[in-house]
Amino acid sequence: MAILWLGAAVFLLPAVAFTYLLRQLLARPNLPEFESGWLDRFSMRKYAPMERLLDDRDLTFAGALAGPGQGIAGKLQRDRQRIRRAYLRSLRRDFNRLCLAGRVIALYSSEDRPELTKELLRLQISFNIAFQLARIQVVFGSLGFGSVDLTRVVRPLAILHAQLTPTAATV
Repeated sequence: MAILWLGAAVFLLPAVAFTYLLRQLLARPNLPEFESGWLDRFSMRKYAPMERLLDDRDLTFAGALAGPGQGIAGKLQRDRQRIRRAYLRSLRRDFNRLCLAGRVIALYSSEDRPELTKELLRLQISFNIAFQLARIQVVFGSLGFGSVDLTRVVRPLAILHAQLTPTAATV
């Protein structure tokens, strides 16, 4: 009987995870209103401090400094997980705004821009897959399993920003 449950779990869990990821990819994002000046004000430097928060050396140091049973490392880990979740929300919001800016640029451009539309779709797929994987890593990281790598989430955002910034001035 236990083997039957184990077999069901082995097949059911990936199916549920795949269905969830597919729904997330196909869901329409909650797009903010378009602000024409937002693209000019946006900077990727906003995300640079996160590299420091992802470094686990501080956790090791806090655990060694406080000694066993002090809980400083645990509190630091919980605070970092909360910050990572907020960081992911900010990444998603900014990526959606960049996609909206890209659509507006493609729509109102004086010349046809099919390569921009194709690149937007490719980057959206790449970002959404990386975003969902990062969310899973944050959950497992909060349980003490593995670390969180957000570089795959930031990369599509940086690529899209680099493509739109020179274009925004010519529209």
